[in-house]
Amino acid sequence: MTPSGDCDAIVSTGKIRFVIEIKSVRAVTLTHKFFGPTTLAFGRDVGATPTSHLAQAAFNAGSAGGVAILWYPLARKKNYGLIGATWVVTGAAGMLVGAMQKHLAAAR
Repeated sequence: MTPSGDCDAIVSTGKIRFVIEIKSVRAVTLTHKFFGPTTLAFGRDVGATPTSHLAQAAFNAGSAGGVAILWYPLARKKNYGLIGATWVVTGAAGMLVGAMQKHLAAAR
């Protein structure tokens, strides 16, 4: 539990704690640019903004002392990447595991 609410999931490897915020948005796209930042965009029918989701994930991870992961398991396109210090994952659990493994490999 954090001051702004709850953490949807916490996965701990012993050294690193991943704080996962799960969102049910289907129309989400994560775009990587060769020269430029990774961006997150929603379809027209989504009431929230990517910025609000990123802020919530980062705040909860900071409060819980872990690495922020924003996960969209229902997203049609499968991808993962960093936006700031927050991992954003679109797609099923295999993509989530891939992002955590990439973070663990970089932390060694």
